[in-house]
Amino acid sequence: MNRSPLTRRLHFLLALGVVIQLLLSLVMAHPEDEEKHEATAWPAPLTAMIPAARAHEDEDEYEAAPPGSLGAQLFEAHEVVGLGMVGVTLAFWIWIAVRRNEPGLGDLLPWFSGRRLCAVQEDFSRHWNALRRGALPEYRPHSPLVTAIHGLGLLAVTGMAVSGFLWWLGADVGTLEVLGEPAEEVHDILSYLVWAYLVGHAGMALLHQMHGEPIVGEMFSLGGGTGKGPVEGEK
Repeated sequence: MNRSPLTRRLHFLLALGVVIQLLLSLVMAHPEDEEKHEATAWPAPLTAMIPAARAHEDEDEYEAAPPGSLGAQLFEAHEVVGLGMVGVTLAFWIWIAVRRNEPGLGDLLPWFSGRRLCAVQEDFSRHWNALRRGALPEYRPHSPLVTAIHGLGLLAVTGMAVSGFLWWLGADVGTLEVLGEPAEEVHDILSYLVWAYLVGHAGMALLHQMHGEPIVGEMFSLGGGTGKGPVEGEK
């Protein structure tokens, strides 16, 4: 697998942050003073776009916790790690845009290129035919389909980081308060997508690992990798 050391390090930080955040979300609780604040009214266009907004305004979505309790401290830890994830995610996107001999923005987001979409469709057919035979699709480091799925996963993680940041600005900082609750709703919805992506992504990697393809070890080997070599389909 041709992955540069910086790609591996950023991938490690991103994966670690996502796992920590998802696990924290299972056990954290809002501090009581945040639960008691008056709900911010949703802008009319957002209310129309997200029907759950009306019901959400008067609901306590999270169990309240006394300030200083374990649940409240874990919530604060979630906020701190989330702010760090904003920086890691931004750095990852910048690196993807400038790196060479690795999948770039066009490969991760192939939806605006006819040539790349054809490559994704052909790769999907290859995966589908293998699965119909009951076989694991052959691993290819720069598979167009897998790269596109990675792009969708990165978009979901980015959406969670941005919506969490806006939620934090509205709830804790008091800036952009009108976006606080819509951002919270989006943050919660995206969390389900990130859970699904994490389970699917890690599951497929482990399956390939069990079949003798050292994907997990190579991707999380922080010191190796040159990042050099031809990228499949690159022109």
